[in-house]
Amino acid sequence: MRIKKTILCMFLLLPFLLPARTNLQNVREQIEKLREERQEAAMEQNYDKSLKFFTDDVLIMPGLQQIIEGKKELKQRYERDKKEGVRILSIGHNVSADWLCDEDYYERGSWSMSVTSRDHPRPLAYAGSYLQIWEKQKDGSYKIKFNIWNLNHMP
Repeated sequence: MRIKKTILCMFLLLPFLLPARTNLQNVREQIEKLREERQEAAMEQNYDKSLKFFTDDVLIMPGLQQIIEGKKELKQRYERDKKEGVRILSIGHNVSADWLCDEDYYERGSWSMSVTSRDHPRPLAYAGSYLQIWEKQKDGSYKIKFNIWNLNHMP
C-alpha cells in the first residue's frame, strides 16, 4: 500500500517538476543553434549578420578593452577590426553552467579563439572565462543582452 501511494505521489508531482527541466533543455537547444550561427558569421567575417545576435542596448565588457555599450558601438568595433585585418581562425566554448531566470538564459563557461591581423600574421591564441545573458524577445527568440569575459593570461 505504501509503495502505491509513493508511486501515485510521483505521478502527481512529475508534471510540476518536468516542465522546468524541459523548458531549460528547449532553450539550451535554441541557444546552441544561435551560438553556432553566430560563430559561423564570425568566421566568415560577416559582421552585419553577427550584429543580429545582439540586443540594441547590449553591454559587452571585454577583458583589457573598453566597454561596448549598444549595437552601434559594437558595429564600430567590428568595422575597426575589419580595417585592421582581423581574421578569426577558430572559436571554441564550453558551457560549465546555465540556468533560466524569468525567461532569460544565463550561461557561464570558458572560451578560446585564435586570430590573425595585419600586425600579427602568425596566429595568436586566447582563452578565458565568460558570463553571458541571452534576453528573450517578444517573438520568442533570444539575443545577447550582456557579455563579460576575461583572459586566462596576459597577452
